[in-house]
Amino acid sequence: MVKSIRGFGALKLCTGTSSETGSAKAEPESLSERHNHEELKTMYLRRNKVRCGESRRTYLSIAHNVWWSGEGNRRAQSRPIVVASFGVEDNVDIDLARDLVQAVERCAPKFASKRGEGKAVTMRIAQEIRKIEPFLKALASRKLNLSEHLPPHPDRGTILEALVRDRLAEPTVGAREEEILTSIKARFELA
Repeated sequence: MVKSIRGFGALKLCTGTSSETGSAKAEPESLSERHNHEELKTMYLRRNKVRCGESRRTYLSIAHNVWWSGEGNRRAQSRPIVVASFGVEDNVDIDLARDLVQAVERCAPKFASKRGEGKAVTMRIAQEIRKIEPFLKALASRKLNLSEHLPPHPDRGTILEALVRDRLAEPTVGAREEEILTSIKARFELA
């Protein structure tokens, strides 16, 4: 029996045993989906728990792990690079933030890189995405309540991608809530 795993569209989980190997394993659905899966699953929604006195806060951000070579006697290891911050978890619509991570991943500028250049390339991408960070933060905020105007459905990702792509093309445009809602409503009227 095969079923999709939520959040991993191109990945299916085999719950039965394989006739060839006798064990369950996860495989991409097809060659083209395998290629898309590899390209699209590098950024993720990162939770960073911080202690503030006696209380704790959790901050959400878009991150990408990069292999950093060790300095001095330190070993090389994978470390996160924060591409953009959404802020305190209590103020963020988490489901919408997850969809925004996917939209940013698909719309992020693509730079050619060689082996060992992952950190530098990711920093360049982060530099471009950070130009629209206030916009992304506003889109994901519970205060804006975008989920009410843009409930989960198949076109939600497409609409978010279009909003991110448009903002990346003109990052200097304001990120006020009224402008964002007006832009979204105009996009719905055109559809």
